[in-house]
Amino acid sequence: MKPPSRLFTLRVLLPIVAGLGLIPAPAAGELQRSILRVGQGWALVHETRLLPLRAGVQQVVLHDLPETADLSTLVFRHRRVPIDLLSWQRLPGTDIPRHPALYPVGNRVIWMPQGPEQQPTERARRAVQCTIRTPLSSSEPLELSYLLGGFSWQAHYQLAVRGDLSDERDPVSIDLIGRVAISNGTDRTFPNAALTLLSAFDRRPADPRHRAGWLAIPPFTTLAHVWPAFQEADKAAPHYPLAVKADVASRAVTELEFATTRRAPAQRLYRASPEQLLRSRSTPMPMDRLVVIDNHPSTGLGFALPEGEAEIYLGGIGMRLWQRGWLPHTSAGQRMEVNLGPAETVTVRFEHVRTERLATGNLEETYEIQLRNEIESPVFTEISAIPDAVTAWAVTRSSSPFQREGRRLVWTPTLPARGELTLRYQLRVQPDFDPPPADDSPAPDVAAVPVGP
Repeated sequence: MKPPSRLFTLRVLLPIVAGLGLIPAPAAGELQRSILRVGQGWALVHETRLLPLRAGVQQVVLHDLPETADLSTLVFRHRRVPIDLLSWQRLPGTDIPRHPALYPVGNRVIWMPQGPEQQPTERARRAVQCTIRTPLSSSEPLELSYLLGGFSWQAHYQLAVRGDLSDERDPVSIDLIGRVAISNGTDRTFPNAALTLLSAFDRRPADPRHRAGWLAIPPFTTLAHVWPAFQEADKAAPHYPLAVKADVASRAVTELEFATTRRAPAQRLYRASPEQLLRSRSTPMPMDRLVVIDNHPSTGLGFALPEGEAEIYLGGIGMRLWQRGWLPHTSAGQRMEVNLGPAETVTVRFEHVRTERLATGNLEETYEIQLRNEIESPVFTEISAIPDAVTAWAVTRSSSPFQREGRRLVWTPTLPARGELTLRYQLRVQPDFDPPPADDSPAPDVAAVPVGP
């Protein structure tokens, strides 16, 4: 007969040893695991607690709930299935004086007059009794979630650009250290918590009355490309799971290092935005000089990076501070860009050449973008343009290949050493309005474009 395996023996002996009291069992309601999804001013807490359940209606006591917990958002789950929460109340001795009398709970402000001085224990102060109804009995852990005020976070980066910035032939690389400071303003410590950061512009569900609407604007306006940006806020904001767990101490700031890479190969890039093109109608404008690395595992990254302040050094972190800036959100697989400011040696000039009316009644607009490179080596560029037409348009001709990204046209030419390049393109544009009628009939209404709140 084959002897029992070691795993089988452990499975049989552990319950017997625990029943004899040799292994202390966790108390009912004790915290087993916590997950924090931290936003700006609040956090969504997911906890796993050991609460023996029996079928039907029963009362359970939750210990160590923070004072700023919004109990109206309390949700119980068993095996991810919601459990009916019939009522809840704080146990006697949980009311303590608060100074000042106004304190936040979620998105509300509660007024609590000063009462008689009390000194309840820390455990009694956080005890909440809940009445729940469960369909079956179980000894498995119970999942608990609620909103909690008093949390915030801020990301900060230190970057070092290695390589000669004036010589395009010299290889360039980047060192990066990303840290996040999580502020816990509550009276509760979360030990060994799994953390996820919610974007700084992420909020609770917005009032549907504030969604983007419509605005009638005059023809030939240059603001049409601005309004759709407001609608982007309706999309899901990014979130950033951290690879490390941490003890988030009460009434303190916890700092964590979540990203690091050294000598990641990078590429120089010169960019002209649509706004820069509009400013360069009368005189050439310097293009922005960027250093770009791939947010990919091959560079030591490969995960979403939150927006945050950045200190940019030359040569190495802590050596020569070049400038301070802002690193925008970067998704996994995208490029991370470090903007080093305008480059006087690479310039751009935008010109509207002419407008012609076609036999079909449409307009043909001709534009030129003149690029100039005064550096001794070729440079990579990225030019973006947004037509100022508010109606339908299409590109009919372009001297260089381009990509269309929504309303944006993007060229990525390589400028020769000490050379120039002219991008010439034509648009076929539907007229904003028809010619005035011969009689006195009213003219048609102006076009409508989306507008934010």
